[in-house]
Amino acid sequence: MSAVVNPFRYGGIVSGPHFAGREAELAALAADVRSGQNVLLAAPRRTGKSSLVAETLARVAREGVLAARIDCSSVTSEAELVEQLANAVYLGLARPLERAWRRATQMLAVIQPQVTFIVGGADHVTWTLGPGRHPHAVRTSLQAVLRLPGEIARARGRRVALVLDEFQDLPRLDPALPAVLRAAFQAQDEVAHVFLGSEEGVVRELFTTRDQAMFRLAKPMTLGPIRSDEFRSFLVSGLASAGVSVEEAAVARILSLTEGQPYYTQALASFTWLRAATARATIDPDLVMAAKGDVMRAESGLFAQMWAGLTANQRRVLVAVVADPDGASLADAWRTEHRLGSASSVQEGLAALRRRGLLQRGSPSGYAVPDPFLRQWVGSERGTG
Repeated sequence: MSAVVNPFRYGGIVSGPHFAGREAELAALAADVRSGQNVLLAAPRRTGKSSLVAETLARVAREGVLAARIDCSSVTSEAELVEQLANAVYLGLARPLERAWRRATQMLAVIQPQVTFIVGGADHVTWTLGPGRHPHAVRTSLQAVLRLPGEIARARGRRVALVLDEFQDLPRLDPALPAVLRAAFQAQDEVAHVFLGSEEGVVRELFTTRDQAMFRLAKPMTLGPIRSDEFRSFLVSGLASAGVSVEEAAVARILSLTEGQPYYTQALASFTWLRAATARATIDPDLVMAAKGDVMRAESGLFAQMWAGLTANQRRVLVAVVADPDGASLADAWRTEHRLGSASSVQEGLAALRRRGLLQRGSPSGYAVPDPFLRQWVGSERGTG
């Protein structure tokens, strides 16, 4: 008899049977990809951006759409950007019969490939720039690689999606890079460029500020929490696989605690399932609360690391927003009550926290911490400042 497997997944890209909800967002993004519409998806970490895109691409792939993806946060130089783009284009867009060294070398003549062969006959190609390339040569190579998605789309008569995850990190390599990308992308009607960013304020500014090279190059897409009705049946069936009874109040408690955030909903459900399967216990609200403690302990290290990276002013502002989100403004009474500094220092703290995705606009006069577990950690562990 096979062992029962925990059905909940979190911490990485979630797709297939482990993906839950977001049917409206999936339909909208798929329609944009099919039509070659560029999309900007800016939202805090752990809101499911990458999973939404992965699930969308898996679905449109059945219709013949080709896709390539790079993670800009792992790129440390322009030469490395060229290499990552070349590898992504080769693996995601090149016709299978063209995955031979000679044909690929012709397609990417500006790159020098290193080829290794895996036992079984399949070839694995790693594209690398030759050593000692002059910056001008690297830029020329980048421009050539950026043209490839459009050229391949036209040659194959297929729609193409190019996904750039954590896009806000590219301008930090070189402020001129967005202009280079725009010059290539705006001529590719057959390609949907999907830009993802977790530093919401930073990446939105790149696309909404008039003097930025990426201004209005992509359609903004909002990604909020997953609706409870979309998550409920997924949770019930997954929790029931532990072989115990599941109280409806327990499911409601999970959704209330996580506020529909996909990462935490899957995490809390996972720890709840584990406790129930181990103890053969009914899944009730008390068991969920015990599992919540497991999640908090698992996340505390990351929260502490985040806290260590904040300035003293940013910490004070974050604690104040958690304590009084609706009053978070530059009003003298709010600053005095929470022992904050000048209006300008508070403004700087709020702006910095928004850029990092730790804050977002709440009520017209306030801000909110979108991460429900971070909010509790700050309130309970750092409430005294």
